[in-house]
Amino acid sequence: MEEERKWEDMNQDCLIEVFKKVGEEAIESLILDVPFVCKSWYKASLDPQCWKALFLPKLTDTPWPPFNPSEFNNFSRRFMKEFHVQNFSVRGFLKFVISRSRRSAILLALPTCCTLEDLEFVSDEFPALQFLILSDTVAGEIDDYSVWPPMSKFKDLRGLTLGLLPNCLEEFLTDVGLNCKKFESLTMSGPINSEDALAIVTHLPTIKSLHLRGSRLLREDLKIILEGCKELCLLDVRDCVGFEVDDEILKLASRSYQHLLV
Repeated sequence: MEEERKWEDMNQDCLIEVFKKVGEEAIESLILDVPFVCKSWYKASLDPQCWKALFLPKLTDTPWPPFNPSEFNNFSRRFMKEFHVQNFSVRGFLKFVISRSRRSAILLALPTCCTLEDLEFVSDEFPALQFLILSDTVAGEIDDYSVWPPMSKFKDLRGLTLGLLPNCLEEFLTDVGLNCKKFESLTMSGPINSEDALAIVTHLPTIKSLHLRGSRLLREDLKIILEGCKELCLLDVRDCVGFEVDDEILKLASRSYQHLLV
């Protein structure tokens, strides 16, 4: 009996390792497929280790009224069917994910339809969060930083993807610099001016990785970043417009261990 119990435990450990990979690459399968195969798969899928990285699927609230199936995505319909719920809501789904993860997630990628209210909600529910990926709809249209959740709720944050450059970048980076002492990676795109470049240098001087792919970035502003962020290991400016890489830029990038992607 003891040997059988050890074998069962080993099987569970193996399943958990597999489902961790499933959760990182296809969380839809971890939610809608894996738990319904058998009892042992269901049990393993509930382990919080499987829910460390949450790349949430595209979500659509139940259309109301009238119901239009073309506006309601497949994931939402399947979720309602498998879990026997009459209406699908983004907030309700976030509560489901929080419950399954037991608030232990370290990476969270919010769907496009999520709002600042949803961000405020999850900021209280994932105290161990290290990487946060936001959509353009959350970051790009906000002019007033007072409506953002305070970054003091994300003290362990190491990496952030904003999508579009927020209009209140100075205030945002000030908050990040003051409260997120482990912060090391920022991804965003948009027209970056001298004030934005100075804000990055001033508030994130020890940043290790900066991704500005597809942005509009003038040569002088690129120099400000290269000269001010001396601990950069990676600067991604691929597909940017506004400058050409010359010997001076390459020399600035080579002064440290910077890896310049152009």
